[in-house]
Amino acid sequence: MKYNKNLIQAASMMFLSLIVVNTLQAQDKKVADTTTKYLDRLVLSKDSSDKNLLRLKLGSLSKAKTEKEVLTAANYYYKLGNSKLSEQLYKDVETRFPNGKQARSAAGRSIQEFKTASEKEVAYKAWIKKFPPAGYENINVDDRLPYDYVRASIAGTFAAEKNIAKANEYANMLEVDFWKGNAYSGIATAFYKNGDLPNAEVYAKKAMDNAFSYIDGKKGNETGLNSLHQDTLG
Repeated sequence: MKYNKNLIQAASMMFLSLIVVNTLQAQDKKVADTTTKYLDRLVLSKDSSDKNLLRLKLGSLSKAKTEKEVLTAANYYYKLGNSKLSEQLYKDVETRFPNGKQARSAAGRSIQEFKTASEKEVAYKAWIKKFPPAGYENINVDDRLPYDYVRASIAGTFAAEKNIAKANEYANMLEVDFWKGNAYSGIATAFYKNGDLPNAEVYAKKAMDNAFSYIDGKKGNETGLNSLHQDTLG
């Protein structure tokens, strides 16, 4: 069998484009909750009384008892140009909500800093124990993406180390269908770089097939993209 380098490269390029398209579509279809709609109205208002209301509302959200409300305040402070206060709220929220989504995502990102697959796997198992998927909402696409990011990273590192069985194991754990192709593309690249062309082509084909299933509309509304929101959840 002749392995197609162009197929592997095409899979990577296609997914760069597809992720951008999916993100823009998700943003366009975002359904704002009542608080967000109210804040958006205050932000756009030229009335000084509305500006005062906005200041008071954001101050109240900053001291709220839920992670989502605090991060909503942080997001709006950033939009309004107060990056210092926004960054401080983001920093504080991990301490205030140690089991929250922001803390979960930060811990997940730290796993990707390990160099070897075995180190990542040990850290992943500890992370899953501390932040079990069942302990969080499973309503929107982004509720599960933090787990897929880490699984894809581990799969790619196992692929780089030529451990095919473990790479397949973690690739098979991926949950978010519209994002799987992006992960497959990364795994294909890892196999390709270490000279494993058969597995590189297998994952490149998986990536391409996943991409085409959305591009041609076969999975149009089955992706969960309509519920993917750019809110304050980590």
